[in-house]
Amino acid sequence: MLKKLLRYFGIGALSVIPLFVAVQLVFWMQRFLGDFLSKMFEYSNGNYVLVTVSIAVVLFSLVVIGYSLNKYGRFFFLTTVENWVQKIPLIKTVYNFTNDLVKIFSNSHGKERVFSEVVLVPYPNEKLHSFGFITSYMDEDHYIVFVPTCPNPTSGFTVIVHKKDAQKVDMSIDDAMKAVISIGAVIPHGKKDELTRAVRKDEHDRHTQKD
Repeated sequence: MLKKLLRYFGIGALSVIPLFVAVQLVFWMQRFLGDFLSKMFEYSNGNYVLVTVSIAVVLFSLVVIGYSLNKYGRFFFLTTVENWVQKIPLIKTVYNFTNDLVKIFSNSHGKERVFSEVVLVPYPNEKLHSFGFITSYMDEDHYIVFVPTCPNPTSGFTVIVHKKDAQKVDMSIDDAMKAVISIGAVIPHGKKDELTRAVRKDEHDRHTQKD
């Protein structure tokens, strides 16, 4: 009975963790915005017009930055700051890690997509299949694929795979990333059949090649 209660407790606790994180994020945003507005009023001596204009300028600046990144793939001010940051050892490491993390989970950076398609690749050996994300096409016959580790997808291996060895899967980047982070526990309904078909096709192709 005690084991069952502990098991139910564990299931219940894990089920509310996402909600807890989301609520904490909302509270953090509320505190951040509250502190920001308080400082704005303090510095402006309670001038509502100045505060409103300042907030409007910030929002407009973010829109301009987003537009520039989307259309041209770069923004002059950010590029200049990045060049400065790259010259500072410790800050450079933190910045690059955070930047890579944002790119991975946003799937894009301006016009350039970090991950384009989801594939299953024979990694670490031919008898196993791992999730991979195509990052670029090396030539007409080979993909460059990032194979993430789990549950931390920010680390992994970059491999060169022949097209015939990479089975494309009809699965979004987000869904595949969720499967990796959850160590396979979270796979959207209907996608398991898609993965099964891809694995069986790969196994059939390999048996055919050997014969």
